[in-house]
Amino acid sequence: MEKYRAGSGKLTPTPLNRWIFLDHATILQRYNAVIRGFYNYYSFTNNVNKLHHVCFILKHSCAKTLARKLRLRSRNRVFRKFGPYLTYHEKDRKRSISLWVPKTLPYVGFPAKPKAENLSDFLRPASWGIRTLSNL
Repeated sequence: MEKYRAGSGKLTPTPLNRWIFLDHATILQRYNAVIRGFYNYYSFTNNVNKLHHVCFILKHSCAKTLARKLRLRSRNRVFRKFGPYLTYHEKDRKRSISLWVPKTLPYVGFPAKPKAENLSDFLRPASWGIRTLSNL
C-alpha cells in the first residue's frame, strides 16, 4: 500500500493491483478494514493524531486502485467522480459505502499553552483547603 520512493525520502501511495478485479464496494470495505485496524491498534498512544498521515496515504492508495480499475488515469478524476470519501452508491439496495477516515483524532499529550490574558489565572496559587501540621 505504501511505497518508499528512492531519493525523495517520502512515502507515496501506490495502487494495490491484486484488488483490481474486485468491485468498488469490496475495495472500499477492504481499505476500511485496514484503516480501522490501524486505528484500533494505535488508538491508545499519545501521538494517535499522527495517523492522519497514514489515513491520507491509504485514501490516495484506494483512489489509485480505483483509477486503475476504472481506467480513469488519475486520482483527481476519481475524487471528482466519487467525492472526497470515494463514495459508492448501490442502485438496487439504496445504500452507499464510503471510505472511513477518522475525522477527529484526539491528542492526549501536553495541554496547549495558556493565552496571555489567562496567564494571571494560570499562575494564581491554588488553595487546597487541607489542614496540615504547619497550618495547625
